[in-house]
Amino acid sequence: MIMFSIEAACCCHTGKIRLNNEDNFLFDGKYLPAENKGAEGVISMLRRELSSPVSFGVFDGMGGEQYGEQAAYVAAVAFNKAIGLSTASTHDTHRKRQIKKRYGNPGELLKDACLTANSRICGLSSEHNDARIGTTVAAMVYFDTSAWLCNVGDSKIFHIAGDRLQQLSVDHTNQDFLQRHGITDRRPALTQHLGIMPDEMLIEPYIAQIELNSSDIFIVCSDGLTDMLSTGEIAAVASNGTSVEERVSILIEQSLSRGGRDNITVILCAISG
Repeated sequence: MIMFSIEAACCCHTGKIRLNNEDNFLFDGKYLPAENKGAEGVISMLRRELSSPVSFGVFDGMGGEQYGEQAAYVAAVAFNKAIGLSTASTHDTHRKRQIKKRYGNPGELLKDACLTANSRICGLSSEHNDARIGTTVAAMVYFDTSAWLCNVGDSKIFHIAGDRLQQLSVDHTNQDFLQRHGITDRRPALTQHLGIMPDEMLIEPYIAQIELNSSDIFIVCSDGLTDMLSTGEIAAVASNGTSVEERVSILIEQSLSRGGRDNITVILCAISG
């Protein structure tokens, strides 16, 4: 079996317009507190062997007052606890055995994490007089020779192989409806997110698996990046051959130079074999 290594970098920026940061992330066991002003620069990690699972996620919160950041934080904590990576050794295979025994595969683990986070955010909503509180999620678990991903909402996961960029996540929005009816002056609305009461709708996380190859690049991001840069621009920076930290910094800088109208979170993962 081919043994892959992973090098990754992450940054979360409030942007130039918003006063508060409703984004959060999960970066190999690290996440931001509920109230934050983004990350203090780019953080990075290197795992030379995928002998234990590695997880990443982006959460884009929504809600009035400080509800958005609370929802994103609750989701980050729930995913971190479900995946159980914060105390895992880089060479420990115990967690892999646990995942296989309980869930069968990481896809079922990610689905369970979504449902757990959804329940906890719904509880948060009840504590605030049924205020509308929610967050998107786009998450990945690297496991042996595969990457497992899930998403709910419109935060995105991209895969770059060679010069080809492909979106792996599925946007849960009404964009198709707007296009069919020729509506061009309205931003697509979310049809799913974490924080929907079960009696209102049962969320259906999108789950997928992709086999890893050497030189694969993955990007997990909030719409603060994709609203400012085209997929071609993102691909050009992500595959430019510099360090993962520098590529993330450039993506953040370019998004800010275009206006930085929203919070921006970017995780870039580079695979080698």
